[in-house]
Amino acid sequence: MNCFSNFSNKQRRIFFVAILFFFPYSLFSFNDTLKIVIAGSPPFVIDTVINGQKTSTGISVDIWKSIAKELNIQYTLTRGKTVGASIDSVFSGAFDVLIGPITVNASRAEKVNFLQPYSRGKMGIMTHIRESSFLDFIAPLYSKTFAIGIGILLGLLFLVGNMIWIAERKVNSDCFPKNYFRGVLNGMWFSIVTFSTVGYGDLVVKSHFGRVLSGFWIVCSMIIASSLTATIATAFTLNQLKNSAIESASDLLNKKVATVEKTTSAEVASKYTDKILKETSVARCIDKLLNKEVDAVVFGAPQLQYQLFKHPNDQIVIISIDDEVENLSFVVPHKYEHTSLLNTTLLKKIEDGSINKYFEQYGVAR
Repeated sequence: MNCFSNFSNKQRRIFFVAILFFFPYSLFSFNDTLKIVIAGSPPFVIDTVINGQKTSTGISVDIWKSIAKELNIQYTLTRGKTVGASIDSVFSGAFDVLIGPITVNASRAEKVNFLQPYSRGKMGIMTHIRESSFLDFIAPLYSKTFAIGIGILLGLLFLVGNMIWIAERKVNSDCFPKNYFRGVLNGMWFSIVTFSTVGYGDLVVKSHFGRVLSGFWIVCSMIIASSLTATIATAFTLNQLKNSAIESASDLLNKKVATVEKTTSAEVASKYTDKILKETSVARCIDKLLNKEVDAVVFGAPQLQYQLFKHPNDQIVIISIDDEVENLSFVVPHKYEHTSLLNTTLLKKIEDGSINKYFEQYGVAR
């Protein structure tokens, strides 16, 4: 006899709905304890000691713990030596998932698969704020642009001086002698006095053409003087707003730069300078900068922001490299059976904004 014969139609419907509801979860259940390897630097992975036990926290670890809690995943955490070695351990099957700020790129994708990126950050440059001197303050005055402007002004004064002398030399030789050298010098003096709106009155024009030319020059002088004043003021303002000698990645040329070995940041730094000092951690790189052994540190902007958040220093500034953007993700093996479920859970946290709190508590932007 069929075992369902004793059930009413309503009971049968409830039974089958229950099976349909729970069946997907049985397909994606985590029966085994997952082996998780952790790699990366603060604030994504932070090594700490709690109650005498070594453990790890940080943005990446906290995000994983929230996913594991939601999916009821049992796991063990192991600290990897380097990102590269940890990726190899996932590729070999020694671990199920790699947690950390792992940059997504093509060479790594040949070995392993990536989950949905949880952070899209830029590379950053940490450097000293520029120490301004008097020469730095007057730098706009000996710039190429300023020299060209002064050259054009002197040329206009010479031109107007000649035209005034030509118009006045016959009818007003007392003020503008017929001798070319003396006459043009007086004409230039007249154009300078008119330009500056001083108007000494020691030289005056008498001819109709001389008066028309003088009136035209007076109008032009006001426009030129106001434009020149605005240009000089802008140049001085921009010069003062320049916080550091390094304002962009292009300024790294011929500068000594510290970065972390065997990382994406080392590859980025090599694009802009040959003078690279490779260290084992970003903290050691920053120590080199503070001791003025290097001019800058190139690394992920979030990691640099965290270091400045933990150790405030008003003599240090961080500049983003807009052209160097990196997607950070977790790593799983190719054809991993739980990739879809892990991705779905991570995407929900990204879409509802709940993931942002893990970044905010460490003082960095997502």
